[in-house]
Amino acid sequence: ICDEATSALDVSAQAQIVDLLVELNKKLEMSIILISHDLALVSSLCDRTCVLYQGNVVELGNTRQVIDKPKASYTKKLLESVLTVDL
Repeated sequence: ICDEATSALDVSAQAQIVDLLVELNKKLEMSIILISHDLALVSSLCDRTCVLYQGNVVELGNTRQVIDKPKASYTKKLLESVLTVDL
């Protein structure tokens, strides 16, 4: 279980943690429960995603589906709040 494993870390340290998690997942074929507010991290690492609101599950499914086609209004608001930069 990784609870906010990359929060409050600089970008370099975050990348090292992500690389380590990916390596452990591949080498040991282990599952990882990732708890995070970082939707970019969730999107890049997770096969399945569960969105909680006030301790209740509001959305659960394949990460791509949850990110690309959210059903719950809270999930939609959460995704809308993500900062994006267009260059």
